Amino acid sequence: MILGLFVDQRVTESKVILHYYPFENAEKLLLMKNVIESDGKTGELVFPYSLLRESSGKELCSPPEGWIVDDAFDVMLGCGEERIRQFTIQFMKSVNISKATLYDPACSTGVYLSTLKNAFPDAYTVGQDLSQQMADMSRERVDKVYCGNAMEPKISQGTADFVYVRFLNSEVVTSAEAEELLSALLPTVKKDGYIIIFGHTPVLLSSANFLALKDFNLIQSLGVAVDKTGIFQYYILQRS
Repeated sequence: MILGLFVDQRVTESKVILHYYPFENAEKLLLMKNVIESDGKTGELVFPYSLLRESSGKELCSPPEGWIVDDAFDVMLGCGEERIRQFTIQFMKSVNISKATLYDPACSTGVYLSTLKNAFPDAYTVGQDLSQQMADMSRERVDKVYCGNAMEPKISQGTADFVYVRFLNSEVVTSAEAEELLSALLPTVKKDGYIIIFGHTPVLLSSANFLALKDFNLIQSLGVAVDKTGIFQYYILQRS
């Protein structure tokens, strides 16, 4: 939802107050049109307020052992990322890396990697997940799968052409954990390779975090649905 031009904010014990100049509907449509026509290379979506538990005031996150998955949950996860997968394929075609190693350190049920494998048959897919159940499910779809915490990547440093980070997100990890996990995963990227950060829920980091990284260049911060109907957070970093 686009409301208007940000002016100021106030954070109190119970709420956040935002002040803005409201846009007319035509201005909102023009702004979205400009972002979409740039294919996501201008602008950024930022979610500055962490989702907190009302009882404790602490950030919401997933259980330490990972999620329990059934067939319906598997389908739901896959459908929720369909547009993101399409945009990923479009981006990968634009950089044209043959026989690429694709690493997903929180591979869930493996649908994401298997979709990319179908688009790039010569690629080698490597998945890893904290949940033993998810790791077992993804073995039917992914070339190589490990069960383990992403804080300890199971692939060697500097071996991945593409690293897909889909879990530095609200309701999955805390903001502090997101920074630690990113630091642990950066060394897995090859020189000139890419690390891509997105997810179902708001990404807990922003371009401010990524621009401060040594040896990585931020290429863009937004993804655009292939059918041009929407935008989403999609950070692409390339190792220099």
